[in-house]
Amino acid sequence: MNRLINPLSFWRVLPRVPLFLSLGFGLLSAATVAVLAAPLELDHVPGGVKMVVHIDAEAFRATALGTFLLEQVLKLDKDGEIQKMTAKLGFNPLQDFTGITMFADGIEPGNGVVLMHGAFDEQKLIQLALENDRYESFAHKTHTVHSWVEDRKKMYSFIHPEGKMIAMTDDKKQLFRAIDTLQGQQGQQGRQGEQGAAEPANLTLADDNAASIPLPKGGEFLFAGGAGFDKMRGLKAQAAILKQARSALVTVREAEGAIDGSVSLLANDADTAELMLEVVDTLMVFARTGAKTDKDAAAFMDALKTSVDGSTVQLKFHHDSETMIDMMKRRITAELEKTEKAKQDGE
Repeated sequence: MNRLINPLSFWRVLPRVPLFLSLGFGLLSAATVAVLAAPLELDHVPGGVKMVVHIDAEAFRATALGTFLLEQVLKLDKDGEIQKMTAKLGFNPLQDFTGITMFADGIEPGNGVVLMHGAFDEQKLIQLALENDRYESFAHKTHTVHSWVEDRKKMYSFIHPEGKMIAMTDDKKQLFRAIDTLQGQQGQQGRQGEQGAAEPANLTLADDNAASIPLPKGGEFLFAGGAGFDKMRGLKAQAAILKQARSALVTVREAEGAIDGSVSLLANDADTAELMLEVVDTLMVFARTGAKTDKDAAAFMDALKTSVDGSTVQLKFHHDSETMIDMMKRRITAELEKTEKAKQDGE
């Protein structure tokens, strides 16, 4: 699923942009977007997937942190770069880009799809794609699929006929499944094949969650859920603890002026959960040691608390929103100074 982050960087088709856009869009890719969005639509996700990530940016923009980040991006736009990009792309990335849903069958590339929600100008996006000399288009049933080469990798995309959504992946079979799910061409009743025989129904996550992925309860601006990690290939060594978990759930929300984050790992039994907690606590010790020289990072790590409840291991984070904003201000200032110094050194 790592390669799916690249499609989110659609602005890379333009020349290099200033720091403030790199900051703003970097946050966009990292699931901290200050734009409108909506809660996860389970009917947009095919049944049987193993991982789902969703950003509800409307909820994020309502937070103090979201408001601050949007203000910073606009404040640093002194050359009107956002307006230029809006004209080029046909939509305003800070207003019309309404959210992200990602789902996958596993960790390895070619297993998932990114859905970008918003109000897009289909014709302008196609015109932009045509600038790629490896661009081509073909049909999937009654829908048009767009393809091009990015970083030596072939990408596939579907633009919703009403411009409400873009689906992207590096595997066309995954895109076909996503299109069928989004368009409802294979509903509960099945669909007639070429020979008249009914094809299997393409169930959505709303009616088929065989992997038992924990689903969001509402109110969070970031949600990630997954299951079946023990059977996933490509899981990095740093995440090996997930192989001991039946499922994992990550949520982040703002409540009463504070950002609350939670990571829950469901083990097979209480004994395994206790062992997992020991591993998590050990990792926390190393992380805190590495953060000692950074006051903000140390404060962030101190706000993390671990616990175990039966067969569930929990890692919780609670931090005052205004304090986090102060941290962000210092980070942004430091990054600006670093960029300015690099510019002077290069002159």
